[in-house]
Amino acid sequence: MHNKQHYGNTKYTAKTNDWELFLVIDCIDIAKAQKIERYIKRMKSQKFIKKLKVDDKRVQWLLDNI
Repeated sequence: MHNKQHYGNTKYTAKTNDWELFLVIDCIDIAKAQKIERYIKRMKSQKFIKKLKVDDKRVQWLLDNI
């Protein structure tokens, strides 16, 4: 397991406590937030995620279209 040095023997990164907050997107409700989260995860793109942090238009597009 390539992350063993960071997460021990667990198979799930959710078990760790060293996460840092990268981006906050204010949503009107939890359902919208979950849809946006699933969309971002489906993209599987580190470049896409980094662009979200610097480009407010991309975040606004997510809020308007997802």
